[in-house]
Amino acid sequence: MTDFGVQRHDRHRLIGWFDADRLAATRVAVIGAGAIGNEVCKNLALLGTGRITVFDHDRIERHNLTRSALFRDADVGRHKADVVAQRTAELDPSIAVDAVRGDVLEVLRPSDVARFDVVFCCVDNFEARLRLNELALIAGVDLVNGAIDARHASVEHFPFSQGRRLGCYECGLPPSAYQRIAQRYSCGWLRRAGLIERKVPTTIVTSGVAGALMVSWGLRMGPSAPDAGERPASTPGPDAAARRALIDTVTGRSQVSTVLRSDACPACSLVRDEVTVIDWPAAHPLVPTPASAALRVRLPEEVVFGARCESCGFDARGSVPLGSRVRSHTTDVRRCPRCGEEAVAVDGRDAANLGELHRALGGHPPSVPYLWIDDPRISFCVEVNDV
Repeated sequence: MTDFGVQRHDRHRLIGWFDADRLAATRVAVIGAGAIGNEVCKNLALLGTGRITVFDHDRIERHNLTRSALFRDADVGRHKADVVAQRTAELDPSIAVDAVRGDVLEVLRPSDVARFDVVFCCVDNFEARLRLNELALIAGVDLVNGAIDARHASVEHFPFSQGRRLGCYECGLPPSAYQRIAQRYSCGWLRRAGLIERKVPTTIVTSGVAGALMVSWGLRMGPSAPDAGERPASTPGPDAAARRALIDTVTGRSQVSTVLRSDACPACSLVRDEVTVIDWPAAHPLVPTPASAALRVRLPEEVVFGARCESCGFDARGSVPLGSRVRSHTTDVRRCPRCGEEAVAVDGRDAANLGELHRALGGHPPSVPYLWIDDPRISFCVEVNDV
C-alpha cells in the first residue's frame, strides 16, 4: 500500500480488530455490477480491499440510476462492469480494480475462482447463483450471496475455504427456485424465443443493507470472525458454518440461521473432500480407457448429444452442433431445415459416462468451461480450454 493509502486508512487502524494490511492483500471477485454490486464495490473500496475484479455482461439502463450509486446519466448504454470498475478505482486510487465483460455461465472455470479469497455473488438469477455456488465449492473459496426485493435483504455466507462439508447454496433450495429457472426454457431446455422476464422491483435501501452485510461477512469483519489460517480447505474449522440472514428493512427485524448441509443436495453431496482439477485442451481428444469408459461424467448444464427431425428424419446437427450448450439455442431450432415442421428433437444431457461422451462428441470437449468425472476415490474436475 502507498503512503497515500496508509494515511487514508489511519482511522481504520484505530479499530483494534481492523486489519488494514490484510485487507490490502485481499483479492475479491464481484459477480454482477447492478444495484447490489455497486454497493459491494463501494464498500470494498472504502475499506481498502487490495484487488477487486468486477464481472458483468450487461449494459446500463436508465432505471438502474435510482439504485446504483456509481452510475451517472451519461453512463446509460455503457457496460456496467467498465463503469463500476472505473468509479470504484476513483474512490481509492491505491487499490487495483479490473473489469471483465462476460457471462459467468460461459467464462468462469474453477481455476479462475481459485485466484480469489472471496466471491461476492450479486446476480439477479438462480442459474448464475447455482453455478457460482458450484465453482466456489470446487475451488474451496468463500462465497457470499445477496438477494433483495423492495423490502427485504437476504445475505448468505458459505466459508468453503474452511471445508467442503458445509451447507451450500443449493442445500434446501425450495422447488420454486427450480420452477423459476424452468420458466425461461421449453421442456427441452431450449431458450424461449421472445421471452420477457418478470423483474423484481427493488430500492437503494435494500441493496444498501445487503451490500453492507455481504462485505462485513465476506471480509470476516469483527473481533470474533473465524480465521482459517493455514488450515487446508478440506478441514472445517471449529466455527465453520454457513449462515443466512433475512432483514426486513421496514421494521428492522432480522433473522440469522445456519444453512445445514443436505445429503440429498445435487451440488455438495457429490463433492468429496479432495478435488483434483486437470486441463483438457480443446484440440486434444480425450480417449477413455476400458477402465475409465464407465466413469460417470457430470456437466454443469445440458449439452447437445444429437438433433433429429421426428417428422422427416433429417439429421439437424448442422444447425444444432454437437457439444454446444442447449440453452444457447432458442426454440427456433425446432423448425426443420428440410421439411419446415417444428419437429426437431434435441438430445440434451448433463450427465453420461465417459464412453458415451466420447462416442457422441468424437472425443472432443463440449462447449462448457468444465465438467466432473466421478471416480470412487476422488472428484476430478476437468477444465475445458479455449471454449
